Amino acid sequence: SPPPAAAAAARAEALLKAEAAALRAAHDVDVKRAEERSRAAAAALQAAHETRIKEIRAKASTSQAEADEVQRLKRANEALRRQLRDKEPVSVSLASARKHLQKAAELLLNGEGNAHAHEKEIERWDRVIQSHPEQIEQAEAARTQWLAAHADDREQARRFMRSLVPPSVWRGMKLADLEARGLSKACAKRIFQTPALWLCRAEAERVAKFHVADLRGRYAYDRLTLLELRAVFVSLPAFSDEAKASWKQGLEDKLRQFETGDLPPAKVRPPCFSEEGPFDPDADDAVMAPAAREVGVLTPVTAAARAAPSAAAPVADPSADAPVAAPSAALSVPPPGNPSNDLMAAIRARSDQAR
Repeated sequence: SPPPAAAAAARAEALLKAEAAALRAAHDVDVKRAEERSRAAAAALQAAHETRIKEIRAKASTSQAEADEVQRLKRANEALRRQLRDKEPVSVSLASARKHLQKAAELLLNGEGNAHAHEKEIERWDRVIQSHPEQIEQAEAARTQWLAAHADDREQARRFMRSLVPPSVWRGMKLADLEARGLSKACAKRIFQTPALWLCRAEAERVAKFHVADLRGRYAYDRLTLLELRAVFVSLPAFSDEAKASWKQGLEDKLRQFETGDLPPAKVRPPCFSEEGPFDPDADDAVMAPAAREVGVLTPVTAAARAAPSAAAPVADPSADAPVAAPSAALSVPPPGNPSNDLMAAIRARSDQAR
């Protein structure tokens, strides 16, 4: 038989193993219960959002604020659906998840251990954070604050743009007509060749009927400056179609990036937009914007049309637009802010260097 001391040591080791196994089992139970609570909370919040959406849609008429609320709730529900489908649902607090992400990122950046395993951990915790109910609520609160912070700047930009775009723009116009009304050659050319700016003179109800292909093509916003993005953004309706809402969300994301970044002057406003235009920003639009595909709005601006723009459209009636001086539209640019994703940017930069 083994010596008494060895037997005691073996019993102590067995006891420690049993205690460790019990702790692991208790931990697994706690994690499972936390996951169940998280799923239940996500499902309850999703149901509450759906109920509110139905309440708004049941009304005979809805305000712009209520339409925006519907889109906000739909975005939140999409994030919640991702959480419910996730194989690793949220079972920790948001602060704890961020600590796990920070730790994995530090190990990766310092070159410690298995880089591939650290990258997988970073991806895992990033998914957990993005689908966490607290993160969703914080993101929506930040968006609401951002919308309010620059509301006056966007309305001023819209008025400024309406002073450059004639109310009769949807009836057809020539480049020469714009120049004849007092716009500089460069300004008239930009207005003429950038249909996205015409949305500032469009009826929101009609724009809501545009085909998504027209929004992505003819009314693309990829070349717009901060001033122009602001003007177009506040002129758009709240799209109920998901593809159109996604297009508007892309415009919003770009505008938010511009409003929180340090932009060169050329990205703030076109140099040719140095002063207000001759058109009254408060004048009613001469006609509603043509619905997509009703009057061939998908016709591209060809090279020939750009070379001879004065023959590209019928003549608009200049008498319909009385020259009225538009109010001043000063454009304020917020100071540059520190990006919130410095850590993820550093990780991506390191990965690019490794490749």
